[in-house]
Amino acid sequence: MKGLLLKDIYMAVKYCRVYFLIAVVFAVAFVWSDNFFLAGYPVFLVGALSVNLLSYDEKCKWSLYAGTFPYTRTQLVSVKYIVTLLALGLSVLLMGLGFAAHMLVADDFQLSELLTFFGLLLSMGLASPSLMLPVIFRFGVEKGRIACYGVLVFFCAAVGAIGAFGKDVGALDISVVQSAEILLAAVLIGAILFAGSWLLSIRIYAKRELS
Repeated sequence: MKGLLLKDIYMAVKYCRVYFLIAVVFAVAFVWSDNFFLAGYPVFLVGALSVNLLSYDEKCKWSLYAGTFPYTRTQLVSVKYIVTLLALGLSVLLMGLGFAAHMLVADDFQLSELLTFFGLLLSMGLASPSLMLPVIFRFGVEKGRIACYGVLVFFCAAVGAIGAFGKDVGALDISVVQSAEILLAAVLIGAILFAGSWLLSIRIYAKRELS
């Protein structure tokens, strides 16, 4: 399992480093901006990282090659979800630091708003890979690309709408998620959706015929 994780990390660094560069640039820009799109878009983009890693795996027939190693299909699926969590955690942390700096620059630091911001981004970030990965594991990257585009359009529209209606992140209608109970529920739903997606992908991939 460690070998699979290192393989995907090496691939992410080599082929997907632009994702992390975008996250850093957007986090810095977010310090002087109130637009939520700057925070939401990199988190969604990094959430799709494993889809791109699967695309590279598919091109080089890794699924067949992996059959010569003592890896189970459960491990092959699980490593993509683990990499997604690592990348998502890094992205959310960067955006959170950007938002914290934004509040400090505005001399209006509030821990409750920062925690709300983290929870909102985390719940959003967990949702997109939860919807995309089972489809990719079922149909492959090429056949499942249309579904991924659909998820992409939906989440970009959602992030754009939040940015449009809440240009001031401090007034991001964070009234919608003011209560700790609602925020906790959102994160919990995202975690349950992600865990359910993980189990579903394992079952799907276990039955899939590889070629």
